[in-house]
Amino acid sequence: EEKVKKAFPVIDTEVLATEYVKKLAYEKAKALEDYVENGIIIAADTIAFCDNEKLEKPVDKEDARRILTKISDSKHVAITGVCIIKDGIIDNFHETSFVEMDKFEEEKIEELINNPNTYLYAGGYCIDDNIQGYAHVADSDMTNVMGLPLEEIIRRCNNYEKH
Repeated sequence: EEKVKKAFPVIDTEVLATEYVKKLAYEKAKALEDYVENGIIIAADTIAFCDNEKLEKPVDKEDARRILTKISDSKHVAITGVCIIKDGIIDNFHETSFVEMDKFEEEKIEELINNPNTYLYAGGYCIDDNIQGYAHVADSDMTNVMGLPLEEIIRRCNNYEKH
């Protein structure tokens, strides 16, 4: 991941954010290719992108407060890069989901800052855990915001089987 982060020192557009997560997923999948025979490799990476800034996992409480304040009462996107490798064929794609976030009261921000799960997820949140009820997305986008767009992965894997 550090190699990819160095290759993308500034990510201030959604296009760059998309390329970044796709490259992260690709590098993760390629790192496993020599260890998997006759199988499918699926790798993914997700970021939140808000006001021309990529929001990854908070690194500490100060970063968590900054990120959570930024996404509070916002509209932002969750972008997941995915790379599937099967029989030497590489399918590297992304899914983008729009997230509308309710306003966090100060007590909620403090609760989140003290929740260990906040530091495990891009944007400091897990849509089905620590901010349940605050984030609003289309039902079809839920797994993408969670970090793995299952419907699209299943659709693509089923297409591989047909060919």
